[in-house]
Amino acid sequence: MYNTTMNHAEIMTSLHINYIFLLKNISNKYFLTIPQSLCILSVSSTGINQTELSKKLSIDLSTLSRNLDKLIAKNLIDKSSDINDKRTYIIHLTSSGNALYQNLIDGLNDEFLHIIQNISIDDYEPILNYVSIMNWEIEKFKHS
Repeated sequence: MYNTTMNHAEIMTSLHINYIFLLKNISNKYFLTIPQSLCILSVSSTGINQTELSKKLSIDLSTLSRNLDKLIAKNLIDKSSDINDKRTYIIHLTSSGNALYQNLIDGLNDEFLHIIQNISIDDYEPILNYVSIMNWEIEKFKHS
């Protein structure tokens, strides 16, 4: 069913490294580190539990806390106690954080649009579909 000569690990590693390269270019414009940008990009509009954010980013809570403290100091996020569990914090983007989120998304989309200009539309749709399926399968695996 699958081409056994294709090395998925190498391709996915290379894709990850290249995505981080693009993210770094965009993050530098806003004086953010890659982990700080990933935090901003991973907070939903309704907020996210700090423990869930740690799991989503696959980093220790202590590492996440250090990044969140820097983002709080920059007035990009705030955290508040969960009304159901005072030991748990909910992370929200501030209005500045929401604006930055949109700038990061727009910057990344601009980079991707520049890159896909070199890919034929006949190739682009199946590639995007395949990456989406792979991403979904990895998400399911993470939560199993």
